[in-house]
Amino acid sequence: MPLWLVIFPEGTRFNPKKQQVIKKSQDFATHLGLPVLKYHLTPRVKAAFLSVNELRGYADAVYDVTVGYEEANVPPNAATKGTDISFTNFALGLFPRVHVKVERIELDDIPNVEAEFQVWLHNRFLQKDK
Repeated sequence: MPLWLVIFPEGTRFNPKKQQVIKKSQDFATHLGLPVLKYHLTPRVKAAFLSVNELRGYADAVYDVTVGYEEANVPPNAATKGTDISFTNFALGLFPRVHVKVERIELDDIPNVEAEFQVWLHNRFLQKDK
């Protein structure tokens, strides 16, 4: 039976206007002894870890999807419309290009111990943060 399960381990999208959310995320990484991310929120592990472990035996891989919105063509008058990254603004043409990177990861290559999974997942976000 086909299965799609989508998880956003960071909980919400990174928004530079929400400094309190960013600080809380960075403090969480520091508390765990993990590198602080600059452009992403620190991923929360519990739901992703439990889901991946439950998929073992049913699926053979997960897909890591990264979406980036290109802002190069935002019109000068867009400020009156708001230039937050959102599907609505993408549909309005404010972000005419979207870059999507998809990587297939074999479940056997993903740690099945929560502490190791946390480091592994954080390292994936660290790569995206560069």
